[in-house]
Amino acid sequence: MPPYVDPLVLKSQVGVNDTYKDVPGYNKCSEDGRTGWLTMYSLARALQHELGITALSNSFGPTTMSRLEAHGPVGSSTRVNILKIVQAACFCKGYHAGDLNGEWDGVTTSGLSLSGHPTAALAMPLRTPNTPWKSDKSANGWPIGGPSSVFRIEGTNHSITLAVGSAAGVLLHAVRRFNYEIDALRDGDAKGLSTDRAVTSPERSNLLSGTAVLIRPDSFPLGTTGNLYPNEITILEDIVMEAGGVISWGGHLKIPDQGLLYIAKPPLSAATSRLAKRCDETDAMGTAGGVGQINAFERDRLREVELFLEQKVG
Repeated sequence: MPPYVDPLVLKSQVGVNDTYKDVPGYNKCSEDGRTGWLTMYSLARALQHELGITALSNSFGPTTMSRLEAHGPVGSSTRVNILKIVQAACFCKGYHAGDLNGEWDGVTTSGLSLSGHPTAALAMPLRTPNTPWKSDKSANGWPIGGPSSVFRIEGTNHSITLAVGSAAGVLLHAVRRFNYEIDALRDGDAKGLSTDRAVTSPERSNLLSGTAVLIRPDSFPLGTTGNLYPNEITILEDIVMEAGGVISWGGHLKIPDQGLLYIAKPPLSAATSRLAKRCDETDAMGTAGGVGQINAFERDRLREVELFLEQKVG
């Protein structure tokens, strides 16, 4: 199945590249209609240029923020190019803001309000803070710095580093299902253990303990939706249901993180151990319930997912 192409994201990518391609320090983004951090970085650099900054960068540092504060709130009197950047940022974060036309109207206002940033709207659609995680445990209670190992993702030529034990067995099963049922994983698509404590959400701190997997972060940026087909969401929700509360999917978070799967149970959870054992047995034997043998679209199974999510997510 071909990847989803968002026409407004594609229009934003083409537009920002055409407008700023000759600006020193501007980095072109891919023109593929798929939102990601490379696109957001291009928009950030474009905005810095419009604010009169010559040393462009991917981050919102003190200089950028001070220029934004001096600019004031975005509105009908804002320059067309800046309005286009804001509209493009909203599209890439999953919010509708009219068309990419640099016009301030009710649709653009609504998009900015829905994004949760009705004030300082110029900056916030583009800015995701990285907060250092100071605890010795990740958000799910697992220890940071515990034993880890490199595991091969069966069905691929790739591997991933995860915490040793039941968490790895459960997450590997989920990743294999993504590979078989949603899309074949390429090298670097699935990221496990991380040592970078500058996390963008508490749930991503679970990567620090090796109890989470982040799939295609450039394709599924934090805070965006619309990156998956409905049938792909059905499979991810089936993975959550199958795990019985052991795994959570970031797509269900208040701030969506559609590429994130993480262990939701604390260490030494009997439920995690039981699920890991069952996954190992069914996957090894290729029996019903094993990867490649699951039909997430059976009517009874769809109803089971619906009931589970009503209890756990609704």
